[in-house]
Amino acid sequence: MLWLRGLIAIAVLAVLVPAAAGQVGSNPSPGGRRAPWPNPVGMFTPMRTPKPACGSSGRMDQLVKEGQLRLSLDEAIALALESNLDIAIQRYTLPIADTDIQKARAGGAPDSYDPVLTSSLGLQYLSMPESSVLSAGSQQNTGTANFTYKQAFATGTLFTLEFDNNRQASNSPYSFLNPVLNSNLSFTLRQHLLQGFGIANNRRLLLTARNNREIADVDFRLQVITTVNQVEKQYWDLVNAYENVKSKERALDLARHLLEDNRKKLDDGAVAAIEVVRAESQVASDTRGLIVAQTDLRSQQLHLRNLLSCGLSDAELLGAAVVPTDAMQLPAVERVEPIQDSIATALAHRADLKKKLIDLSNKEIDNKANGNALLPTVDLVGSYGMTALAGAVPSTTSGLCIIFGQCGASAVHTTGYTDALSTLWGDKYPTYSVSLNVTIPLRNRTALAAQHRSELELRMAQEQVRQLENTIRVEVRDAQDAVRQNRAAVEAAQQARRLYEETMRAERMKYDEGASTTYNVLQTQKDLAGAEADLLSAMSAYQESWVELERVTGMTLVDLGIDVADAESGEVKHLPKAPNVAPAAAVPSGQEATPGAPGAGR
Repeated sequence: MLWLRGLIAIAVLAVLVPAAAGQVGSNPSPGGRRAPWPNPVGMFTPMRTPKPACGSSGRMDQLVKEGQLRLSLDEAIALALESNLDIAIQRYTLPIADTDIQKARAGGAPDSYDPVLTSSLGLQYLSMPESSVLSAGSQQNTGTANFTYKQAFATGTLFTLEFDNNRQASNSPYSFLNPVLNSNLSFTLRQHLLQGFGIANNRRLLLTARNNREIADVDFRLQVITTVNQVEKQYWDLVNAYENVKSKERALDLARHLLEDNRKKLDDGAVAAIEVVRAESQVASDTRGLIVAQTDLRSQQLHLRNLLSCGLSDAELLGAAVVPTDAMQLPAVERVEPIQDSIATALAHRADLKKKLIDLSNKEIDNKANGNALLPTVDLVGSYGMTALAGAVPSTTSGLCIIFGQCGASAVHTTGYTDALSTLWGDKYPTYSVSLNVTIPLRNRTALAAQHRSELELRMAQEQVRQLENTIRVEVRDAQDAVRQNRAAVEAAQQARRLYEETMRAERMKYDEGASTTYNVLQTQKDLAGAEADLLSAMSAYQESWVELERVTGMTLVDLGIDVADAESGEVKHLPKAPNVAPAAAVPSGQEATPGAPGAGR
């Protein structure tokens, strides 16, 4: 039986050594690299996560100078990737998903892929009353040292190794050995043949956990896209707020200038007093309009700060005027792709569609596993064991010596635990068995319900994928139409502003020559202010339509040159590059309306 002992030794080493190495060295070193030697307590040591660090890159501190936070759109996006709270919260979902993979690698109930070593060490004293002359030995001392190693594998196999040891001493005169030493070593293999058979079924949790990790990646990407879109829209809202303040300031300056002219003409008797009152009313109205614009500017600055920072408790940051340094630029030629190309791009790049497809894969895994769970349980079980016995020979005055006439030291040799181990490994007393265990559920309603439900969920997920694909096609068409429509609106608004500028200039010349009235001049000023407001609104809608087109085609991060890895690490190494953007010719006016600046809120 030497070949059998060798085979057993190889099997034990093949199972125990890799499992122990995988467990002992499972915790990597703090630098992320695996330690060069095993850590015997690594599996029992909690893994610590550092507390959140707000604005760890220091980019915000570099940009705040002289009470101003001067930002290009690219810098605003970079700040959001590093410090936005929504992204910071979403970062934790990635390592959380990693822990689910680690847990799935350990298997599930009742069988665990992580090896488990259990032991039972005990001492027992037993005292029993005497009922006859043959039960004169009524006291026993028993010591046990039992060990069990158990590990399951993805093939549906369960390996069990049991090593049991027992030492029993009593005061019975009829014990042939006292104390008596028992040692048993057994190996058992159980293999599922129907239900639970196959790697695919038993790796279900791991495959699902890996898919969920991909979903976490997609969710993080979606959060980055959402935040970038919010920053883009908020940045242009801030630019519009500054331009609106400038427009209101120009309107107020014109109204004040007209009021001064009317007062002079009133002194000269060239106009009636009502013209002065009319001009004063316009000054009051334009003053109110400027205050409203300044209030909106402060609000837009606050909302942008909230998107770019993980905390608004910093007084310096809260008091800094957020000054956009980029201006919207209307390209000479639109770069809109043909509709079918844009739809194909969207179907290939949309993160939410990818998430649906991964979820569909999970549903398919569940459906296959639940189909396997309908089968009866058929297990092939094989075991092999070895037994050994040793102990000390009783004295020559013992009852057994007298009864069986085997007195004298030469009758039986005294043996110890080393002799028991030698006998055990010598395979002198083997025990082996093979069995086929079958369990057949007679109604199987629970498994049938689970399988039917998973099938229905799979079909529903397939329909949801088709529904989202249709929605994407509609969104791409609508977004392209919106870009064309809003570009036309911008061009029309630009022409309208030129018209009203010329009209106001002509009306003012007529007024200076005495050929027009205050009412006519004020009316042309209102028309110009309205045209400027319409142009700002059209430009904002145009920019937002481009942001939406990038979103629905899934090209936001590609078009802006954003590396998701920078967002994951919280440190942007490559500054994004937004299209259709140019540096502003000058710093927007209206800074007196920023928080803490002179004249704010007046």
